[in-house]
Formats: sequence, structure tokens, C-alpha cells
Amino acid sequence: MTVQLFSESAIIVAPNGARKTRRDHPNLPMDLPSIIDEAIACRDAGAAMVHLHARDKQGQHSLELSDNLPLYQGLKERVGDSLLVQLTTERSVSIFQSSSRH
Repeated sequence: MTVQLFSESAIIVAPNGARKTRRDHPNLPMDLPSIIDEAIACRDAGAAMVHLHARDKQGQHSLELSDNLPLYQGLKERVGDSLLVQLTTERSVSIFQSSSRH
């Protein structure tokens, strides 16, 4: 399946936030298989792009390559070119707040 845009707009989804946990929503995808499955479900529902947050083994938001690369590769193996994938590069707001005080 190839991403096809039928107008000048596209649906972009972010199915798992960096700071949310299952306490916020019991169905929040937090591990590799569930994040990938949710991204595919979003594509199947019409999304052209997903913005994802990788998690470490403790379920915390991670920017580590060792957590992000398996997510990206695992998803792309399943969706090919049918879905644009953006992995987050954001840092926690608290990092920006503390660095702005120096």
C-alpha cells in the first residue's frame, strides 16, 4: 500500500504521548508490539502519518537509539511506504526549564 493524498490535507496521529501512562488511559500503547499495532490501526483508519514516542523497558519515554531504532524498523517492516513515520525528538519540558535558568 502506498500513501495516497486525495486532497491537500492528511491525517497525522500521535497515538502515544511521552508523558501519558496507562493510568491516564488503560489502552495506551506503551510497549513495542502495541505501539506498532496501534500505528497500523491508525493507518487502516485513514492516517497518512504517525508521530511516535518510544518507551524503554520500564515504560518511560525514551530518546535512546536502542529504544527508537527497533520501533522504527519494526513498524517499517510491517507498513513499508504505506505510512510516514516520525519518531519524536522532544525532550522533557523540565529539561528546557532547568537549562533556561543557567
